[in-house]
Amino acid sequence: MVLSTTPSEWALRMKSNVRYTSTSDQAFIDALKDLCADAINPSICAARIAAAYNGAIKEHKFNYWKAWTIYMDAATSLGGPGDDDEAILHVLVDTLIEISKLPDVVDEAGKVVEDNGRVYWRDVPEFTFFFRDAMEGVFVLAHRNRMLPC
Repeated sequence: MVLSTTPSEWALRMKSNVRYTSTSDQAFIDALKDLCADAINPSICAARIAAAYNGAIKEHKFNYWKAWTIYMDAATSLGGPGDDDEAILHVLVDTLIEISKLPDVVDEAGKVVEDNGRVYWRDVPEFTFFFRDAMEGVFVLAHRNRMLPC
């Protein structure tokens, strides 16, 4: 199956979006592009994501909504029902697992950084809420377009 959007095309579109111009967001997009192009494995991708965002997390300035929006866009743009697309979904999930194995982020005071009681990176803070909300929107759209039974 041929991807409707290649990882390089996806990355170019995302990097040109004015919402994702920070160095951290650009590095995250590059890491996901390389992962989805099969240039790196999920463990390396997770390490690159941490390298991109750990500074902001330590300073309590991490915008997880932007990060998870980038991640979900990769999943919905590059993942799908075809064999190649499903392989991308698998490596994206494997990357989340690898993220959860990363060392805890510790701030300047020596305290583990948390968001709503969830530790970075161990608990992959706010991803489950973000994923639920994103999928709820997909379900509503699919139902509205009669792609799912009533």
